[in-house]
Amino acid sequence: MRLTACPRLSIARATSIPWLVEPPGTTGTRLLEREGILGSNVLAAHCVVVDREEIDILAQHDVAVAHCPRSNAYVGCGIAPVRELREAGLRVGIGTDGVSSTPSHDFYDELRTAVMTARARERRPDALTASEVLELATLGSARALNLGVEIGSLVPGKRADLQVVSLAGSHWLPWEDPAAAVVFGGSPERILATFVDGKPVYERGGLEWHELTAAAHSARRAMLAPAAPAARVEEVAPLPRAR
Repeated sequence: MRLTACPRLSIARATSIPWLVEPPGTTGTRLLEREGILGSNVLAAHCVVVDREEIDILAQHDVAVAHCPRSNAYVGCGIAPVRELREAGLRVGIGTDGVSSTPSHDFYDELRTAVMTARARERRPDALTASEVLELATLGSARALNLGVEIGSLVPGKRADLQVVSLAGSHWLPWEDPAAAVVFGGSPERILATFVDGKPVYERGGLEWHELTAAAHSARRAMLAPAAPAARVEEVAPLPRAR
């Protein structure tokens, strides 16, 4: 979130690219606090370059953080201080960002990247475990969206959102740690079924992906097609005026 530490900002200044507004001269976190914008309803994306004081500011205002490690790595922004964010009590969830900075929305790949980048940053194999990242992806993300009482875990009273994943044929079967097996061995191709609020929305063997993408492409073409010309209205002779 730091505006003054962005490599692209330095490049823009060096090449004299005109700006719509002048740089504020402070970090994004401090600027948002000064303007009274921070609060529990704010979901801060990335938070790659934040210092200790900024982390404390975010914690004081109960701001949540969306951690998007693949996007940060592809764009070259750095690695978010996940351990420091969590230790400060911040609500941290996992995000994929958009397709402009990530090759796919493969959430399992996002989880693996979160584990590897956290361990690389801390230089410790226990910096972020499979169980911890799985919690960040589920209940942690629900809490980041202020939906922790409704979704994020399978308990009575919450919506039943879940996936059925098969590890058949993978290197993670038989498994010793189920969380590690799902995080490191899971992929979209291994999903057998997806349930949202207890209702099946995808089952392997039902609607195939090529049928779904074909229907999506057809709908997209229809939405982007030029509007049909308006029908020509024939001129009608005016009615005679009453005398």
